[in-house]
Amino acid sequence: MRLGSLERPSTVAELGETVQTDDKTHLVHLIHSMGGSIRKGMDTKVTHLICNSSGGEKYRYAMTFRLAIIRPNWVLEAWKNRHDHNFSATVETFTKLHRLKAFEGQKVCFFGFPEEEQQHMIDVLKTNGGIPTDLEDPECSHVVSRALNVNVVLITKEHYALSHS
Repeated sequence: MRLGSLERPSTVAELGETVQTDDKTHLVHLIHSMGGSIRKGMDTKVTHLICNSSGGEKYRYAMTFRLAIIRPNWVLEAWKNRHDHNFSATVETFTKLHRLKAFEGQKVCFFGFPEEEQQHMIDVLKTNGGIPTDLEDPECSHVVSRALNVNVVLITKEHYALSHS
């Protein structure tokens, strides 16, 4: 029996940098079992990017070319429905449930805002999958500041690591 819930005519997935190695092995097995395929790099055949957080080179590529960017749970939920011949994991109503949110997995610090305004921004951030943090958090991915008339230089983790190696 063919388990065709990823057929579309052909669903080609790429696993993002944020998916753990053990999870990748399991997801690849499930995707292959349901008739999909995996690529080792982003190219024109890829239809879906599976990842846990927004950001990174693969994420930017998928955003640029409007590919479906979905959580690993998409594969797991499709697997649960694999014997339903009327089910397709690529139907927009199903895919939409598993789409990655704009700030999913990103740690964002808001700095210099009035408390009420900052709380509103935190609420919006959480709605979009982000995690509020403070300036001391070494995993902070974004800083949003209200500072006026100040020269600000933002240095990414990658730039800092390169300049100190």
